[in-house]
Amino acid sequence: MVRRKNTDFSSTIFDDVYRTIISRMPQFIIPVINDAFGTRYPMDIEFEQLKNEFYSKNGKLVSDSIFLIKGHIYHAECQSNPDNTMAIRMFEYGMEIALERARKNKDYLHVDLPFYVLRYEKELETIDKDRKRLDELLKEYTGICSKLEKVLEDNGSSELYNDLVGCIMEIMDYVLRTHKNARKEINEMGGKVLETYTEKTEKRARKEIHAAAKDIRNGLSSVELKKKYSAETIRVAKSIAQLFT
Repeated sequence: MVRRKNTDFSSTIFDDVYRTIISRMPQFIIPVINDAFGTRYPMDIEFEQLKNEFYSKNGKLVSDSIFLIKGHIYHAECQSNPDNTMAIRMFEYGMEIALERARKNKDYLHVDLPFYVLRYEKELETIDKDRKRLDELLKEYTGICSKLEKVLEDNGSSELYNDLVGCIMEIMDYVLRTHKNARKEINEMGGKVLETYTEKTEKRARKEIHAAAKDIRNGLSSVELKKKYSAETIRVAKSIAQLFT
């Protein structure tokens, strides 16, 4: 007898099984955390599962699982299919988790966030006085911005770039507030990065508008235009196309 494969299940079965394990046998996340983060937690370590639902200005965010172990927060997601938006969603979850656990300390709001620059916090005084180290830091952050730009463009979320880079620069400006050389260089770098991105965006927009204007002159239907271009691009392109009629 030939046994037929059951193909009537969706990819959510993986998510369902993962959530079952997390809810009924959460201790099995410990080896995963140890392998991913190089920790050595024993299987019987005490930990807390934190709430996984957050409300941002864009709506409800639900993460798979969040754990508090020895003062450290670990966020785990189960994803069975390729998902180019995962990096963005993890960033959003991280922000909401951090804000959720923010605590008042006198007149300051303390937020537990793994902001990248904080890994250099103990070295900043040395970096501020060492041209080579400072150049390395600038190069590293320029690379981060370039990768961020590509990820956002690949996911159709390039409009978030300026906001995210702005957030990075705000953190850098605050952390480097007593390190004048590094602060000045980082601020200049941030300005150049945003200026370059703006130039790229404007150049792409001009190319798209001219392409749309050409399609309009060639008689492409409104339906087809809407499939290829945004409403604003079509509006501007129509104005340009009229100049040649």
